[in-house]
Amino acid sequence: MLDSTPLDALAVLDDGVTGRLELCIALDVATRSICAAVLRPVGTTSVDAAMLLAQMVVPTAMRPGWDAALSMQRSVIPYERLIALDARLEQAAARPVIMPETVVVDQGRVYVSASFVSACESLGVSVQPVPPANGPAKGNVERTFRAIADGFSQYLPGHTGSDVSQRGKTAEQDACWSLTQFQELLDEWVICGWQERPARGPAAPDDAAGRRLTQRNVGGAGRGDGACTGAFVRRRLRRAAASSVASDQ
Repeated sequence: MLDSTPLDALAVLDDGVTGRLELCIALDVATRSICAAVLRPVGTTSVDAAMLLAQMVVPTAMRPGWDAALSMQRSVIPYERLIALDARLEQAAARPVIMPETVVVDQGRVYVSASFVSACESLGVSVQPVPPANGPAKGNVERTFRAIADGFSQYLPGHTGSDVSQRGKTAEQDACWSLTQFQELLDEWVICGWQERPARGPAAPDDAAGRRLTQRNVGGAGRGDGACTGAFVRRRLRRAAASSVASDQ
């Protein structure tokens, strides 16, 4: 399921002005795995939607500074067998790589545009729009957006809340991260935070010991040792702040 929503945080955009971002995700409904996540200035385009498709089918490369535990090699999947099939996985992070048969989208013009549908058709992916004004049909992705707001967005500098009643007085002054910095943090959080949550959904079995598997276990890539969400974001922000102070001295 593909959808977009405003991110509850302000970023410093390319022109130096602070502004809102929009979060686009691809959610595997069976395992609740986030297979792709893209941040863009408000106003998602068909190109941004096509980027979700590209992220789903291409392994995510490990980034400098990421813990080795986030690599595909450290996951519970049969890594050696996969490397023999696709050498790109050798330096990959433990995020699911899938080729969807069908993507479910809302009636937004971006996801039903000719260019996006054409991109899907070129990959052999069918597009299934949800019926108009059918909120329950998007329940899975809406719950995911709320969970991202609770576990990720609220800890970001420049957090705005979902409405003005939740916005702090200094949100604009606190905004100091660029879109690129937010995207890098989100990519890491999806693997370290979201994918380590207990799995839910139709494909959410327990392991042999009766323990609920994580979304990365079920989705095909996981360490199985659990992780954090908000605490992870706070640690990464403190590390970034310390690096910034060190570079200024």
